[in-house]
Amino acid sequence: MTNYPECDKLSLYGSERRNIVEFIEWLCENGHGIYDRVESRYEVHPGVEPTRKSRESLVLQFLGVDEKELEKERRRILDAQREANGEE
Repeated sequence: MTNYPECDKLSLYGSERRNIVEFIEWLCENGHGIYDRVESRYEVHPGVEPTRKSRESLVLQFLGVDEKELEKERRRILDAQREANGEE
């Protein structure tokens, strides 16, 4: 493990992640969708609406990877690489 736990988690799920993305793409290509449950003041039962989350966000959430922390780690990795290359 490194100092980048979210990146480490993501790398552990490489093939699973690809399979999930392919499945989501298949759903969309075949007229299916992913929906969020929404509460309505006017209905007794909640309704649904198409999710606004990106496919990547859904996959990361499923895998237990914190998307915000992942982005921070990626930026730290890039900063470290730039520093190692003598760039500012």
